[in-house]
Amino acid sequence: MSEIGSVCREVVSRLDGAIACGVVDLVTGSLLGAHDRDGVMKDGLFATATTDLLGGANLARVLELGRGDATSAGPAQTLALEIRIATGTRDRYAKIFKQGEAVIVLEAERRVNVGMVWAQLKASVSRLESLVP
Repeated sequence: MSEIGSVCREVVSRLDGAIACGVVDLVTGSLLGAHDRDGVMKDGLFATATTDLLGGANLARVLELGRGDATSAGPAQTLALEIRIATGTRDRYAKIFKQGEAVIVLEAERRVNVGMVWAQLKASVSRLESLVP
């Protein structure tokens, strides 16, 4: 298992109700590492869907909408971008890092404590920064 996959495994193991965690390169669309308890990331669909939603022009649009009345925007805003998507009985959390070039995504049951999810993802980003090319 890759070091990125190990970080993802730790995230999933620390959160009761976590299903899968993966890191996606938003430039190439490739899955850099993952841990999956439920087959969520099979067939490359996870990386493709994540890149389609958050990569390139779509990320630029999300950042533009998020600026609101901010007077300046730069890489720091990109680093802070966090998204939660609620779908049925599961939620998907995404935290973009590396100046918008990578994202860590966690899929979890709706019952998972939201604060704990964000704490785990933020802690993981500090470890992933040096591992992501």
